[in-house]
Order: sequence, then structure tokens, then C-alpha cells
Amino acid sequence: MIFLLVKPKDTNNSGRVDEKDPSVLFAVSPNGQTLKQLTDDTENVVSFDNFEKQGFLLIKIQRDSDNDKSFKTEDKEFYFKKVNLTDLTLGKGIEIK
Repeated sequence: MIFLLVKPKDTNNSGRVDEKDPSVLFAVSPNGQTLKQLTDDTENVVSFDNFEKQGFLLIKIQRDSDNDKSFKTEDKEFYFKKVNLTDLTLGKGIEIK
């Protein structure tokens, strides 16, 4: 699978898609036949690491702490989710303090 970070829409209604809109993680097959959205537009995917030998992807997600649908540097709450590389299922959130 090929993983893509996409900003699919203007969630904060600023009139443009920019760095304050969430990045959504997609998986696409190498031939482009299968596309699956892994996260929704209420989560901002900051980064992800592929642990191929262990069979999972680890996603770092930023929370919109003030619920204004805009992800800014002031939003300093993050958590992780694990994606099973076999079937692309998401695990529960892993909280960090």
C-alpha cells in the first residue's frame, strides 16, 4: 500500500485549504484500484511511521483542543493510533501526557 496525507477540504471555513485544515491519511493500492480513507477530517495527522516488519503503521494525531475546526500550533494535545497493515483496521487511541 501507498500512504498519502491529503487536505481534502476547508474545514475551518477560511475560504481556502491551508495548513490549519486537517491532514487526512489515505491508503491506496500500488495500481490505484483501491483507495481507503483511514482517518476522518476531525483529526489532523501530523506524521506516521511504518513498522512493516511488525505489521503496523503508527499515526501521530493532533487534537483540535478548542473545537474551532482549525489546527494551530497552540493545539498541543496529541495521541497515537495503530493501523494494522494486513487489513488497514485502526486500533484505539493511545494517549500521551
